[in-house]
Amino acid sequence: MDKELRQLEVGGIIIKAKGPKIKHSQSIATKLSLSIVAIIITIVVLILIANSLFLGDYYASKNKTIFYQEYEEIQSVFEIPNQDILEILREKDKTTGSLFYIIEKSDPFFFRIVLSSIPNFLAIEPPSPNQRFMEPPLVELPGEQFEFIKDNIDSIDSGEPLFARVHRQMSGDNEFDLVFASKLDSNYYLVIVRPVEQLDELTSITNQFLLIIGLLSILLSIVISRISASSIVKPIKEITKISGYIANLDFTHKYNGHSHDEIETLGNSINKISSQLDSYMKELEDANKKLKIEMALQKRFFAGVSHEFKTPIGLIRGYSESLELGLAKSPEEIAEFSHIILDETDRLNHFVSDILFLVKSESTEFVLNFKTFDLINLLENIVEKNSNIISNKHIILLKKLPQSVSIHADEIRISQIIENLLNNAIRHTKPNKKIILKVFLENNGVNIDIINEGKNIESKHLKNLFEPFYSAFESRDKTNSGTGLGLSIVRNLVDKHKGKCGIENINTPNFEGVKAFVWLPFLENMDN
Repeated sequence: MDKELRQLEVGGIIIKAKGPKIKHSQSIATKLSLSIVAIIITIVVLILIANSLFLGDYYASKNKTIFYQEYEEIQSVFEIPNQDILEILREKDKTTGSLFYIIEKSDPFFFRIVLSSIPNFLAIEPPSPNQRFMEPPLVELPGEQFEFIKDNIDSIDSGEPLFARVHRQMSGDNEFDLVFASKLDSNYYLVIVRPVEQLDELTSITNQFLLIIGLLSILLSIVISRISASSIVKPIKEITKISGYIANLDFTHKYNGHSHDEIETLGNSINKISSQLDSYMKELEDANKKLKIEMALQKRFFAGVSHEFKTPIGLIRGYSESLELGLAKSPEEIAEFSHIILDETDRLNHFVSDILFLVKSESTEFVLNFKTFDLINLLENIVEKNSNIISNKHIILLKKLPQSVSIHADEIRISQIIENLLNNAIRHTKPNKKIILKVFLENNGVNIDIINEGKNIESKHLKNLFEPFYSAFESRDKTNSGTGLGLSIVRNLVDKHKGKCGIENINTPNFEGVKAFVWLPFLENMDN
């Protein structure tokens, strides 16, 4: 059965990946083994062909070189045929296996052997007194060698060494001698003969031997190549398997080979690709989750906008129609209807202003006007501005402020942040309860805490309070809610200042409430 598919949904588009089933008619190991065997067979065939066609020529060429070297050595010591020269010829016969003759040309058509390396050959000496009327013994060359020298005597006399294959007249078709002839002086010639017995038969036997060796080599190469190919192909199979996992979007498998060759380089590249794809897929999944959240927030935002517009517009339309139809009979009713219409118009105007500012604050073109100012002085002014509302609700305001804190920020936007948080605390603080305003240094910055006494917020709502309209519809009492955009504006402005903000519950034996905090960097100095 197929493995479970891995899928990823991006913006409503589902990406699925499934590892392909890879089938091979022939494995690389088989192909590699067959290639090696084919090479061995080719080599064996080429050796057999070369042995059949060129062994005789090579053998003759090799002997020609040897014969010429022997001729030069003999010529360097030759003066006249004697016993010393005979011993030299016999010694060379033993070492080379060739027959050595020194022949004398007695007339243009007759040659006789005066020295020979064959056993029991006696050197021709000058006749003794008792033999002065006797002719010296005649030892003639074999007929085929005689004919060869006679036919080429002019070339030999010119000083050119002569070498050839000479077929034996009384032997079979495949028997011949290698004959070398060269001139020693004006009357004497050196003839070197190496009998070659059945060279074709020898070549055939050699070919049979080579064929047997070749067959054994082929069988051995099949075994060795199969083992070697398997060891080479094993990491390739592993890499192929890992590639299949990658194709199935499974990046947990890695290549761990250490062959110190191109395969290891390929495996490391596959690992790198796998890691990068894994990283990209995780980033894509995270982006997809964020996109889903943003789409949900966008949906919530438009639903909130629609709701916030619908309520005041409905009231304005209803009371306007009542006035138009004359349903308000008394001046008091007319004044009441008009007051409601004006209040809802102000609320709608404030809501539209908040939406426009929220969109503007999220834009990259939104620019802060940084300057150095006294934060404590700004806080005192904001408290003074809201003092009537605080006193009318009978709220107890406690301040824990240093004498002066200078910061480098946008004073108007910082004022907007504090007013939003303070108004939020005032709306959710009941009469005779406390609001605590605290400022202190922390982490090379300044921390502003606005704490209101009252019930805690459910923990599941805390992380979402800075989302647009969440406060209005999810967590607090709707009758006490503002536009639902105040905390979103606070978060955007704090982010622009590279600060931090949040809301936490406080629950101690002596106090229960909610703390909104803002931390701002770029603290310059503080005077107590």
